[in-house]
Amino acid sequence: MLLEFGGRNFYSFKDGFQVSLREKGKSVSNLLAIKGANSSGKTNVLKALSFLEYFITSSFALKEDERIPLSSFFKNDEPISLYTIFKKGSKEYKYEIDLTNKGIINESFYEKDKLLVERNELNLTVTNNLEELKKIILRPNVSLISSAKQYTIHSLDIFYDFFHSIFTNVSENGLRSEFINYRIASKFYHDTPEALEFAKMVIKDIDMGITNIEIIEDIDPETDKKIFYPLFHYQVEGTTKTLSYNEQSSGTKTLFKHLGIYGKTVVDGGILILDELDINLHPDLIPVLLNLFKSKDINKTNAQLIFTTHNTEIMDKLKKYNIVLVNKEENESYLFRLDETGEIIRNDRSISTIYNSGRLGGKPKIKLDYE
Repeated sequence: MLLEFGGRNFYSFKDGFQVSLREKGKSVSNLLAIKGANSSGKTNVLKALSFLEYFITSSFALKEDERIPLSSFFKNDEPISLYTIFKKGSKEYKYEIDLTNKGIINESFYEKDKLLVERNELNLTVTNNLEELKKIILRPNVSLISSAKQYTIHSLDIFYDFFHSIFTNVSENGLRSEFINYRIASKFYHDTPEALEFAKMVIKDIDMGITNIEIIEDIDPETDKKIFYPLFHYQVEGTTKTLSYNEQSSGTKTLFKHLGIYGKTVVDGGILILDELDINLHPDLIPVLLNLFKSKDINKTNAQLIFTTHNTEIMDKLKKYNIVLVNKEENESYLFRLDETGEIIRNDRSISTIYNSGRLGGKPKIKLDYE
């Protein structure tokens, strides 16, 4: 499980940010909502984890002189720093990296407070049981973890597996609106019947009139390749009728595409990172999706959901420690968790009401006067 992450000099966060998913005691939250005005830096918080997922699992594919796809605060020349702390079983691990888009300056791996591996540019220091890592020819723009995977060295697999469990719709340029299309989703459902059953259960519970979803396998006449698509079943006057994907509402389309990912995350465990969770979804559907991660009966793998939203009412469905508020002043972003606000929000008060009053910040400052 992810316990904490943060960074410095990363996009709009100059002096840094720190996000903790730890609750009081030893508990760790399965949900984190990131709220703020447009352009406040909400998506940049998600970019930290999304970048690390990409860089650690896939940076070996970068060409030798290719830039690392990330940016410092207003593209200054100072290094960018990122870190994560996560838990596997009873042990905590920490990953730290300092870099520019030209290359890695520092990369460190810890088990709790014990340093396992430290990389300074192209020099490597390891503990005795990790000597095999010295076989790797380091490249400036490639993570040691990504290189180790290519060398079939498994010493850092616990770090690789954690970052590989992140699924995100955020890229270097922000929201990937089509991070999964319905044809890909249909093939996924075809190959994973339990995910299809999960999606059907949720959609039918929401009571949109759909009684069944069937995945059709066909041949594309132009490419002669297999294609997959859904048919949605309805009961009309005692007869089963079907409608295609394109005949569904935007909300149903979004649910169909995304529920497979929700289901896979909840079943397999991992972290789902979604920018604009509520896009194309009716507000009444949001609590249903959040409950997939909140419910201990459903979420038996302790999967986590981290998301941004413009829906203020969502705040009342969560605890204060589940909400991070992002503000911006003089072009620099900063954030805080709502349970760090002291007595501003009592446990018996509506969070959305206080947020809408402007007392917490995170709201757009709109000045419209055309008279």
